[in-house]
Amino acid sequence: PERRTATVDRMVRSFRVNLTALGLIALLVGTYFVYSTLSISVLRRRSDIGTVRALGASSRSVFLVFLAEGAALGVLGSSLGLVLGAGMAKAALAAVGGTATDFYLTQAAPSLALEPRALAIAFLAGLVTSILSALAPALEAAHVDPASTFRHGSVEASRRRAVKPLAIAGAFLLLLAALATRPGPVGGLPLFGFAAVFLVVAGVSLLAPFAVTTVARHADRLAVRLLGVEARIARANLTGSLSRTAVAVAALSMGISMMVAVAVMVGSFRATVVDWVSQTLKADLFVAPEGGRSQRALGRLPEEVITLLERVPGVASVDPFLSFEATRDGVPFTVGSGRFALVAAHGDLPMADGSDTREVLARALSRGEAVVSEPYAVKFGVRTGDLVTLPAVDGPAILRVAGVYRDYSNDRGTVTIDRTLFRRLFRLDGAVSLALRLDPAVSPQEGRSRVLSATRDRFALRVQTNASLRDAALALFDRTFAVTYALEAVAIAVAVLGVFSTLLALVLERRREIGLLRVLGASAARVSRAVRYEAAALSALGIALGVFAGAAMGWILIHVVNKQSFGWTIRTDVPWAFLAGALALVALATLAAAGRPARLAAATDAAAVLKEE
Repeated sequence: PERRTATVDRMVRSFRVNLTALGLIALLVGTYFVYSTLSISVLRRRSDIGTVRALGASSRSVFLVFLAEGAALGVLGSSLGLVLGAGMAKAALAAVGGTATDFYLTQAAPSLALEPRALAIAFLAGLVTSILSALAPALEAAHVDPASTFRHGSVEASRRRAVKPLAIAGAFLLLLAALATRPGPVGGLPLFGFAAVFLVVAGVSLLAPFAVTTVARHADRLAVRLLGVEARIARANLTGSLSRTAVAVAALSMGISMMVAVAVMVGSFRATVVDWVSQTLKADLFVAPEGGRSQRALGRLPEEVITLLERVPGVASVDPFLSFEATRDGVPFTVGSGRFALVAAHGDLPMADGSDTREVLARALSRGEAVVSEPYAVKFGVRTGDLVTLPAVDGPAILRVAGVYRDYSNDRGTVTIDRTLFRRLFRLDGAVSLALRLDPAVSPQEGRSRVLSATRDRFALRVQTNASLRDAALALFDRTFAVTYALEAVAIAVAVLGVFSTLLALVLERRREIGLLRVLGASAARVSRAVRYEAAALSALGIALGVFAGAAMGWILIHVVNKQSFGWTIRTDVPWAFLAGALALVALATLAAAGRPARLAAATDAAAVLKEE
């Protein structure tokens, strides 16, 4: 039980770290949303701020008012977030909470536990984030010059002057992100890898204003030629309101980058596991004690079962797997065994360096050597030809490593030796699981029926066919990562909502400009199309930056975070169809979000707004 508890503790720790990192990215997207909301609020109320300042209000009081507004948004949003989060946690627990219990602790029943400390931390995180997001808009409001409150262009001119410095800073952060991928883990955690992810997020965010101005500058003539004068209006609006459009692009790109990164990571991991399963699970039947669903340590089959199954008609061979947990420098790992002759004959153990499995295992069998899993090799810095020490009954046994094999069944690491050598060193018999190969004329279902009939009333066994075990393994994988898609959906929904709020605020802010366009002959349809073109440009820029950032983040997650967390080598496999569909859905959602601002712009009463002027 202690070993199983330690395993679950490590598993939960890894889940917690990875999900916390994803949650922080989602929180960062929310930060952009709060900043955008308050920034637009400041811009819309510049005349009011100027009036109040002219009447004697201090810059300090204006600063505190907007900071209090950010704090109020934080309190309301965090309170609502706790309620929604509890509901989402309950749904996530039903979806993925059984991963550890089904796999390691079958008697445990996961239940929702709302810890006051966790709730308080979540509430404070939302509140502090909102206050920090409000700092820049509050400072801007505090430094408003009453004489310039009716000159919106002066604000945007200062923002445009900051485009190049921000781009240089963004490029510098991306360089730091590349450097942060070099160091190893800290305390078993890929802290530098997560730092690299957030540096990518920050760097791409600072590049957003540069991307908006660059695309707008080069797309002017082409846009007019293809889409008409409405496209030129949209292009002018992009750079004319850079302080808002750049923030909307950055927020959308962050939501998309998280989706792309996680999709690439999960897709690559799944493709790798599918290949690995097809290479390793070649037996026809797999037998384990019925008492638990653990892959390893919940029970042991006696030698009598092995002998009995070898005599079942239609069973060609039986490969017993027996293991126990040991420690090296206080770090746990697994010592396992199998019949190397059988494994070598069928090549069921893919080598990490591409070596021929049959040759490696034949050499290990003849020389009394061991093979180690890739997580073990990474965790302890072991390579082919090195020595490993095992706690044998008669004293430490020192064995040479014949090869390193790929293994995604656990992240503890495994040292595997031939069964005969294992029994001699550790005086252990039986098996924790069996792999059975059947004669070609016997189907898996027929073989399963024969095994169950031979052991009925004597042993309680769980017998799975190759197909059912593969399906169960992939179902467990998909269930494990289901919660990441929920985080992605939240981040993208918030980002799309940010685009909607930005467009809506811009339309309200440009009512006089729109009224003038209507007086000069622009139809309501043209005004509406200009807003929709602007939404399309924001969507395209956000998707482009998001794909770039997501590709970088995905590479970091695959080759740095997962490698340092679990010791697994994962091949990059981009789920092109899923990404294409998801990005198309985001683009459509952004265009749909532009519907209300476009209708509002088209319905502008030119006479009324020009009368105000």
